[in-house]
Amino acid sequence: MNEIKIRFSSGEIGYFKLVDDTDENMAKTYDFLGDAIRDRSSGVFELIDLADDKKTIINIKDISSIGYSKVEM
Repeated sequence: MNEIKIRFSSGEIGYFKLVDDTDENMAKTYDFLGDAIRDRSSGVFELIDLADDKKTIINIKDISSIGYSKVEM
């Protein structure tokens, strides 16, 4: 599983996973989000919150930084 760490502009940190969690999708999503943050794009995307295993819609403009790592379960 790929775990995504998002630091929001408010200072809060959240941990998420992709709805369709594959290494290929993770690489594409990471590149997309990096470009979107750099370009100050607007939009939303859907992830699964690891705290409660629920789908969550996240506003790209609320993100200040992202990172991810492979987690073995």
